[in-house]
Amino acid sequence: MTITPMDSLDNADQSQVAPKMRRRSAKKSCQRCMVIRLFLISAACIAILQIIAPSTFAILQGLGPLTLSILFVGGFGIIAVVKSVAEHLATRPDDSESE
Repeated sequence: MTITPMDSLDNADQSQVAPKMRRRSAKKSCQRCMVIRLFLISAACIAILQIIAPSTFAILQGLGPLTLSILFVGGFGIIAVVKSVAEHLATRPDDSESE
């Protein structure tokens, strides 16, 4: 079997393509995928908690659906504000170095 210049070019192209394929597989997941994973893990944890300790959710028995939804959305709002403040503090330039 003889190697033609075209065969060697094809082999060179394949060696350049392989590292690109590896980089794509190591890429971070998209935000939508992370939210779906977080939801599924949360739902599984709530189900396991209900099975292990059914009396845990007894405190929520007297609350209405509107109150629960307000607490739920408010909790996520607080988490979002804390995350935004933490990111802002992490990325802002240090003022003490300029003096």
